[in-house]
Amino acid sequence: MSDHYALLVDSDPYFADDLETVLSGAGVELIVAVSTSQARELVKTITPAALLLNLDAPLREAMRFLGDIRTKGIDPPVLWITSHLTQAGVERVRAAGGQGVMLRDSDTVTRVCAVRAILNGDYYFPPVLTNPATPGAKAIAESERIIKLLHMYGRPG
Repeated sequence: MSDHYALLVDSDPYFADDLETVLSGAGVELIVAVSTSQARELVKTITPAALLLNLDAPLREAMRFLGDIRTKGIDPPVLWITSHLTQAGVERVRAAGGQGVMLRDSDTVTRVCAVRAILNGDYYFPPVLTNPATPGAKAIAESERIIKLLHMYGRPG
């Protein structure tokens, strides 16, 4: 096993396969868990150098998993993966203690740069160009729900 490996918790096999192919070409080994329960089993025998967690669903499970492993002294940096992103969302993840965030449909270079940054102990928060229009009530409510969960289960301090 490589010294640079990441644990992806995501149930989408196409995304996982694509990301695994991209990262293996860059010398990063990706271990995939399709659920947080499978990830819990994996971290009993391995300690990932980084976690790649799906910010979109189910976030509460991802946050519980993260909290559980941190109480056991396993505290790898986390790159949150999402399908939609705004600059305000990036800033909220940063403020909640996240190490990085990456769009799910990012290009190959961005994926490699994001994962490598996290593995190297750096942060990855891309600038996001947003429409100056005010976000809708549904988008604001979803952002607030995510931030509340990040603060509830995120790092203390």
